[in-house]
Amino acid sequence: MKANFIAYYLPVFGTSIGMMFPVFLLNHKAEERLEMLVSMFTLAIIITILVGTYYYKYGDSIRFRDRKRALKKQLFTKFIETGFENNNVSVSGYIDNYYCIISSEKELLDHQRWIEIMILFNPKQEQQYISRALFERLYKLNKRQYTWNSNSLIIKKVYGIKFPVYETILKEIEEALQILKKHRISSICEAEWDLTIEESLINYHQTSRLKG
Repeated sequence: MKANFIAYYLPVFGTSIGMMFPVFLLNHKAEERLEMLVSMFTLAIIITILVGTYYYKYGDSIRFRDRKRALKKQLFTKFIETGFENNNVSVSGYIDNYYCIISSEKELLDHQRWIEIMILFNPKQEQQYISRALFERLYKLNKRQYTWNSNSLIIKKVYGIKFPVYETILKEIEEALQILKKHRISSICEAEWDLTIEESLINYHQTSRLKG
């Protein structure tokens, strides 16, 4: 319940207050400010309940629709032309033996948009799990858009008005692959990767919390 409140209701409440607060400040009659403040918070609560509940109920459907629609963009059609598989909400395939999953994402409430790239890798080096020390070094690369997990790298490529093109995202992936290779982090096929999830997470005690 708390997670749903933070995800769906709190942003709406904050946005509502932010939009109405300038009107409150411009009211020069001090005797009316308390009444206006109460009205403002009441209206914000009503808006929060209505809009927040709408996104809570239909948010997943909206995200699915938006992701599916985005696959018609040049970015995704080009990847499909090169052999990537269309998964309805993302495309996936191999680049230089590394399995990549690419999708279009956005926040429903604050309208931030980004391309999410997930690159799978082998969580082991020479039969031993990749050391925490190595993950700390990767974290210190200060790649703000990178999130290092125990067996994958997630890249969040935020964009503005213009939707990214194939060449931009491919360059982003190639740069990430160079980092993986430099640190001797090897590729892994999708089927084998699925088998590593539980064990690698236990070994790293939720290493996925490390973020760049």
